[in-house]
Amino acid sequence: MTPSPRSKSIQRYSEIRPDIAPTLAFFEKLWNLQDSFAQEALDWTPPENDKIEEALASGRIVFAMSAPSIPVAPLRSALRAVADLLAEEGGLPLEQSDALKAADFESTVTDEMVQDVLKGIDSFVSLMYARLSKEAGAAPLSTYSFIVTTAITPFISAGATKALKPLKEFDWTRWSSGLCPVCGTPASFGRVLDKGNLQGGVRMLSCPLCRAEWIFARLRCARCGERTPESLEYLFDQEDPGHRIHTCKTCNGYLKVSFEKELDFALDPMVEEVVMLALDAVAAERGLSPLGDDEEQSAN
Repeated sequence: MTPSPRSKSIQRYSEIRPDIAPTLAFFEKLWNLQDSFAQEALDWTPPENDKIEEALASGRIVFAMSAPSIPVAPLRSALRAVADLLAEEGGLPLEQSDALKAADFESTVTDEMVQDVLKGIDSFVSLMYARLSKEAGAAPLSTYSFIVTTAITPFISAGATKALKPLKEFDWTRWSSGLCPVCGTPASFGRVLDKGNLQGGVRMLSCPLCRAEWIFARLRCARCGERTPESLEYLFDQEDPGHRIHTCKTCNGYLKVSFEKELDFALDPMVEEVVMLALDAVAAERGLSPLGDDEEQSAN
C-alpha cells in the first residue's frame, strides 16, 4: 500500500527531527483514531454552490445555513477513545490521567447537547465539564476542550471538504477572513504553496476543527485583518526558514506558517501544526497571543 502524504511527512520529520518523533507518534495515533471514527459520519449534502458563494461573499459561514448532524453514540465513543489515549500516552500528571479515565461521557453527553454542539463548542465543553463527576473534574477544562474538538473533527471534516471543493472559481478576496468559512473556527495554521516564485506563492489557511482550507492574502493579519506592511512581519530561525510566525503589531496576534518552497516537499497541515508547536512558546515570550488581543474579533 502506498503511504499517505501524512505518513510520508511524519516519516520525514521523524528522521530529520528525532526530537519531535515521540510527539508525532502520539498525534499519529490520534489521527488514526479520527480516521476510524470518520467512517461513522452521517451523510450530509451541503447547500448548492451558488448559495455557498453568496453566503461567503456576505460573511456567512456554510454551517450557519446547513450543518452535518453528528451521531450521538459514535461521538461518545470517540470522546472515550481520545480521553483514554490522552490518559495513557499523553504524558499527563497521574491525577489528570485518572480524571480522564473516570469521565463518564455516556451519561454526561446528552442527545440535546450533541444536537447543538456545532452552534457553540465552547458552551458544549463548559456544560459537559460542569456535569462531570468531582473525580473527572480534576483534569482542567482546556484538556476536555482538546478531547471534544479532536472527537468532533472526524464527523464533520468530510462535509467541510465537500462544501468547499467545488468552489474552484470563487474569488476568496470576497471572504478575506481568518475564520473558517465552513464552521467559523479561527485558523490555526497557514501554508504557502510553491508556485515557482516565493513572492507569488498562495497562502492557504487551515481550520483545526473541520480541516477546511481556504486562500488568504499573504500580506494580511489573519486575526484582525491588518494590511499595513509596517505592522506585519515573519519571525523565523535562519536555520529553519520554512517554519515562521506571521505577527501583527496592531492586535499582537500571530499565525504559524510553513513555506513549501523552503521545505522542498508537499506539506500536510496536521503534521505541520505539530512540528511547529514549539513556536507557540517563542510567540508567548514576545507577548503575542494566538488570536490577538481581542479574541472575539474577526478578520472581516
